[in-house]
Amino acid sequence: MSRIDDLIAEFCPDGVTVRPLSEVVQIRNGKDHKSLSDGDVPVYGSGGIMRLADRPLAHGPSVLIPRKGSLGNLFYVEGPFWVVDTIFWTSINGGLISPKYLYYFLLTLRLGEMNQAGGVPSQTQSVLNKVLVAVPPLPIQEEIVRILDTFSELEAELEAELEAELEARTTQYEENRNRLLDLHGDLDAHPLAAMIRELCPEGVDVVPIGRVAEVRSGATPSKAVPEFWRDGTIPWLNSGEVNKGTILAAENHISQAGYDSCSTTMIPAGSVVLALAGQGKTRGTVGRTRLNCCTNQSLASMIPNEKLNGDFLYFYLQTQYMRLREISSGDGTRGGLNLEMVRTYTIPLPPLPVQEEIVRILDAFDALVTDISIGLPAEIAARRKQYEYYRDKLLNFEGLAA
Repeated sequence: MSRIDDLIAEFCPDGVTVRPLSEVVQIRNGKDHKSLSDGDVPVYGSGGIMRLADRPLAHGPSVLIPRKGSLGNLFYVEGPFWVVDTIFWTSINGGLISPKYLYYFLLTLRLGEMNQAGGVPSQTQSVLNKVLVAVPPLPIQEEIVRILDTFSELEAELEAELEAELEARTTQYEENRNRLLDLHGDLDAHPLAAMIRELCPEGVDVVPIGRVAEVRSGATPSKAVPEFWRDGTIPWLNSGEVNKGTILAAENHISQAGYDSCSTTMIPAGSVVLALAGQGKTRGTVGRTRLNCCTNQSLASMIPNEKLNGDFLYFYLQTQYMRLREISSGDGTRGGLNLEMVRTYTIPLPPLPVQEEIVRILDAFDALVTDISIGLPAEIAARRKQYEYYRDKLLNFEGLAA
């Protein structure tokens, strides 16, 4: 930071000027894009690039600031661009402020926390225009941009390396999972071959799920009756939640009155849930519960009996995703699986000690890959926080002069 200190001492020894945002930029509204033809000009909404169009609304450099939705999702753009009405663009006074410096500074203000609405997060020009921006002389801004660009490149390179390592670990996990759960045919090459030969010399049985688990559907209390949902204490799962894999908590809860009003039933912790229907790629995804809960009608709940380890079933069905989608009725957006399909779907059933050993191994792999508190995902998160810390520290000017 000594180079910055030297520049401050040289160019603004009495402090850094603070200006309202309205003095350094003009905030402008976006426009509807539906009349545009396809092209190579990026069209931005608050979530990022929506499409490529044939003509621009403006040219950069500019900082794009969401008006609705993801308010903290700022973008720095150069060249031609279009923005829709959920995001502002800025015409920047380059004689006062470097566009890239402005982008970095605004990131430190956490604009996503400045919601001006009670429903969909919203921001207004009048509020943004009053935001105070530290505006040191341009040589200081340029040095800050140089440092942060270097930080950004290094952080991006390291993050790419970590993500590549995480992808490699994920692939390794999937390969090991598939090997461990390939229990058909010749098992001499299986990692647990000796254990399997000892416990089931005749080979591994193949049985329908309905023989080793009770298969149930759920139901949804009427959304038109507020007391079915207000102050609910009973965890209630929907099909989107199976993407969590291991389900520790429910996003929604229903009241006892709501539970009594429909045919949903409680399933115990340790059950397996399978999405029978859902939008996009939801159908065929599988999760395992770690709580007592009930579900909606788009989930099949499988409650294992004494011959089946629920976690073994969960891991096995993960390998069957494509097959389950193939046998589901209907096209890619409609139709789905049904309870009878689930009950008759066959699975290998090795003795419980083999199931438990497979679960032990896969749980260890699963933790390394998916648990944000350990391993590479935590390292990626830590690097991002480290970068944000140094960026904020670099842009935190003391003794600001108005």
